[in-house]
Amino acid sequence: MNVQRALLAQMAAKLSPARVSVVSANSRSWASVTFCGERHEFTLLVEGEHAENVVQVFEQTLECIDFNISGNLVADIAIHNINRDAQATRLDIEALTVITD
Repeated sequence: MNVQRALLAQMAAKLSPARVSVVSANSRSWASVTFCGERHEFTLLVEGEHAENVVQVFEQTLECIDFNISGNLVADIAIHNINRDAQATRLDIEALTVITD
């Protein structure tokens, strides 16, 4: 399973009905003494008639979202930067997923 793709798909679904474009998406392996997984960095562009309202809700609830990624747990996720203009909102998001299997 591609954890990055699953995480992106679920974030895009939470941002619906706004249009979401992936500007960049990077993942790299991560490990501690007891856990292993991946660190993810995403830049998303959110556009459309409802974009501003959807982004506000997403921003307020992101840490409470129960992501369903088989064999993985989203241990940490946060928006690190938000850039808004008249046409779109750009979100810079970082996440840490941990393998549970």
